[in-house]
Amino acid sequence: MGHWVIRTVVLACVVGLFLVVFGQPRVAAQGEPMSLADMHFHAQQGLSPTEALRALDRVGVRWAGNGAQGNDDLWSPFVQAAPERFIPFAGQGIIMAIIKNTGEASLTLKSPAITRYLKLLEENVRAGKFKGIGELMINNVESRAPQVPESHYSADSPLVVRLVELAATYQVPVSIHMEADPDSVKELERLLPMNRKATVIWAHCGTWADAALATRMMAEHPNLWCELSQRDDRRRGAKARNLVITDSQRVLRTDWKALLEQRSDRFLVGTDVNEDFDRYQGVIDFFRAVLAQLTPEAAKRIAYENARRLFRLAQ
Repeated sequence: MGHWVIRTVVLACVVGLFLVVFGQPRVAAQGEPMSLADMHFHAQQGLSPTEALRALDRVGVRWAGNGAQGNDDLWSPFVQAAPERFIPFAGQGIIMAIIKNTGEASLTLKSPAITRYLKLLEENVRAGKFKGIGELMINNVESRAPQVPESHYSADSPLVVRLVELAATYQVPVSIHMEADPDSVKELERLLPMNRKATVIWAHCGTWADAALATRMMAEHPNLWCELSQRDDRRRGAKARNLVITDSQRVLRTDWKALLEQRSDRFLVGTDVNEDFDRYQGVIDFFRAVLAQLTPEAAKRIAYENARRLFRLAQ
């Protein structure tokens, strides 16, 4: 009996050690940072999976994903290196390029190039190669990075409606970059009720949107999620301050804190640091400071549980 007890204890210890080392996300020990899912992370030319994984590990990010800044195949080496860590989206760079080349014909689904691509996208999403669609650059006129072309089209154009239909059919989310100007918001409000089974992630929680608008939109549209990249305090200037959800001491603004608690089941963390990993630690520190001001349940949902549920990720 004594030998049996000893063997049982040893086996339990081995299993426990395995779960600690390989199981993710694990419950953080006291003083240990919580695992995070960075849902605004782009694959791009020149960025190596090894470099990216090293950066993710350094700051405690368990999963990372969104669109590729270029061809969808830019995701291939990342997924090959760590399929359990990266969450690839399709369509960001390619759809932008096709729209730039063919204009209105793409938005109305009359372009052969967009027809061919949509067929390929559907095949890849159906096969599970991609876990999301986007980031679609619907309106980035005043919020684009210097290297990104300007893009502005209707959020309820036939092209976007078709992409949302695919998202609903295959249960993958669509990420949109859309500034919160009145016309774009009206278009989004026409789009969302068309297919309530589709999850639409408003990247940067709607660039320029204040808490009042985000609160109303999320209350009226249960299929709208918000992702918080670009809402940290790394930028300066009057316009940038409108994006930050905290004061200068990283204390959550009252209206944003109320919204994050109330809709904690539909928020995601995002960084959008691209390859500038020197700034990654600062952005992650910002979000850890934000999450620490929420209830533990809300903090866990926003940090990683929502992403795990949305993308059906393993424990």
